[in-house]
Amino acid sequence: MLKRKFLFALIILFFIVAFIQCYDARSVEDLSYIIAIGIDTVQSDEKDEMSDNDKNKVANIEKNDNILLTIQVATTSDSESGGTSSLKTTLYSIETPSIGIGFSILNTIVTSELNLSHCSSIVISEELASKGINPHFDNLVNNIEIRPTASIIISNRTAREFLEATSESNEISAQYYTSVIGSSETTGYISECQLSDFYASIHDNTKEPTAIYGFTDGKNIEDLGLAIFYNDKYIGRISGVDTICHNILTNNLESATISLTSPFNKDNVLDAKISLNKNTGISTVYDNTSQVPNITCKIYLDVKILSAAKNYNFTNENDLIILETAISEKVKEYCYNYLNKISKDYNSDVIGFYGYLKRNYFTEENFKDINWSEKFKDSKFNITIDVDLSSNYLFPRM
Repeated sequence: MLKRKFLFALIILFFIVAFIQCYDARSVEDLSYIIAIGIDTVQSDEKDEMSDNDKNKVANIEKNDNILLTIQVATTSDSESGGTSSLKTTLYSIETPSIGIGFSILNTIVTSELNLSHCSSIVISEELASKGINPHFDNLVNNIEIRPTASIIISNRTAREFLEATSESNEISAQYYTSVIGSSETTGYISECQLSDFYASIHDNTKEPTAIYGFTDGKNIEDLGLAIFYNDKYIGRISGVDTICHNILTNNLESATISLTSPFNKDNVLDAKISLNKNTGISTVYDNTSQVPNITCKIYLDVKILSAAKNYNFTNENDLIILETAISEKVKEYCYNYLNKISKDYNSDVIGFYGYLKRNYFTEENFKDINWSEKFKDSKFNITIDVDLSSNYLFPRM
């Protein structure tokens, strides 16, 4: 009898635990999923276009440092043929002194509760980024719904225009941004820049932040190149080829295709697919006499020739050595140009050479006399490249 009572009580307890949390459960229809966020400076014409209701909500807040917060919300609409519904997006914008307050205001405009769990990209206008973006990020990073893997994109035009261009697509979801940025695995023209890494770089002196640089003409978007920061301010961008070099030196290169003049016939061009054979070796030494950092980079590349002119005998060992040297010199030229840009032109250590140098000192006392922010621009670089053509598509080395 006692066992039956105990079993009955256990069953009741099970159902209580199983269903006690269902009273406040929310369905998909109760939420509006944000797939991207845009942050802009406030233009005078945008202030004029605000509704009286929106103006009243921010009337008592100082507007000098306000931002324009735009969210891209996924919505569904029935197809014209009466079939399955398709995924569309709707943009909502609000002038606000902070991202947190902006979300609160937007929650009063959107019919269902906003949810950030599917937000895959944060787009920031070049104008705002050049003024400094750290004040706007603390609230965003502390939001438990936002993905730490969300990508940071700097737009050549306003963030709203960037999001409007993506909304022109017939169907768009969070996977849209992921797929575009994922092209870095095959092209090398994009370097993945996540919210968590970006925020850490702003607050850490080991390396400077970077972000994806996005172009839009108002109708189409293209992610190509890298946005360079100094502290929390955007200071310039580098090309797709420079981004390949950045990925090589940060060990993030999956693969990339480069073209070079054939060392056997100057009228022909060779296409080569490059990838990392193993991690790039970096060492940084400070010369106390000349007071100049000496940075050595050892790169290991696996290369496959994708196209070549006819009647070439690449099975000849000497010809392979000549080809390896030509590829090595071409990549070395690219890397030297890239390193000179980030050091001489931007004085921004986006690789993290500072961290490699700091390893040489046992105490902070011995290291503090080196003013890295002033010395980095004078750095001298030495690059060596080991090219391996052994697994080539067209002519495997015997």
